[in-house]
Amino acid sequence: MRIAFSAPLKSPDHPVPSGDRLMARLLLQALRLAGHEVELVSDLRCFAKNADDFTARNEAHPQADKIIDRWNGNYPDLWFSYHPYYKAPDYILHRVLQFVDLPVYTAEATLSSKRQTGEWAEKQILVEQLVERARANFCFTDRDIAGLKHLSPRCNAVRLLPFIDTGLFKTRSGGNDVVKLVATGMMRGGVKYQSYEILAQSLAIIEKTDWQLQIIGDGKDRAQVEQLFNRFDPARIEWCGQLLPENVGSILAGNDVFVWPGIGEAYGMAYLEAQACGLPIIAFDTHGVPSVVEHGRGGLLVEAGNVKAYAQAVRRVIMDKNLRDRLGMAATDFVHNERDIHNGAETINTTIRATL
Repeated sequence: MRIAFSAPLKSPDHPVPSGDRLMARLLLQALRLAGHEVELVSDLRCFAKNADDFTARNEAHPQADKIIDRWNGNYPDLWFSYHPYYKAPDYILHRVLQFVDLPVYTAEATLSSKRQTGEWAEKQILVEQLVERARANFCFTDRDIAGLKHLSPRCNAVRLLPFIDTGLFKTRSGGNDVVKLVATGMMRGGVKYQSYEILAQSLAIIEKTDWQLQIIGDGKDRAQVEQLFNRFDPARIEWCGQLLPENVGSILAGNDVFVWPGIGEAYGMAYLEAQACGLPIIAFDTHGVPSVVEHGRGGLLVEAGNVKAYAQAVRRVIMDKNLRDRLGMAATDFVHNERDIHNGAETINTTIRATL
């Protein structure tokens, strides 16, 4: 089938790496693996920080008109929209639907109870209309399904387990004299900074335990993040900076344990990548993290916000090689057998063919 694909929050071709960009790329790849011809219809980013900002909408309308003209009556079989939400409605799709009656599918569409009224309500209504119109709304977590069903009871919400291309990752080498920890996260304010803060506080509790840490990531708040780790011997911390996606796997495979608290994570693609390399995960049992990490199988999940419990879990895995190896092998099995891109492609394709 011919599929028109859009990602109103962040294009898969956007220059700044993020989980949204990665998931958009994986969805494109999965649809193509399933044998479909997929067109990325636009790189327009519809995200707006302010409710009264309609710049993207104004840019989207002429783009949508050009897309329709380009099709010249030879329309695609369906439209697939990734991650529309109140700050990033799919304006291009809404404009196209005024003139072309296309079947719609969404992935990670979200609705917020807080935005039913107030300044964002107008934009949330646009997302709600898509959700109700869609033949299927693919949701990566049970929380997402509950959120859609709460505000749009008639919508068809389908569980799609988060997935990665496991072929890009090799199993950890092991054999390090000192247990090597690794963390991955963008360096910016909010929940990302909070996770770095929790990590630094936890490592301070077990400072006398033998460990080293590599940190993958960069961002405008890097200086502030680095300050969090100033108390440690600089020889124990390696700052890797922002890496190309194809280089992340080799760094992960050289480590032993993945440490990232995961405050506010929608699910966290980095957790799947680390497990694909055989790294056990230490994270908080919060938000979407349990959708990609099974406690006692691929890692240890502790009470959200409990710094002491987090530190104890990290120390436990450092000190117990048998536990570390058991969790690591289970993590590899989990991702390669249950969360590979081929699993995702099958779920998407089966759902589309059953509902189209």
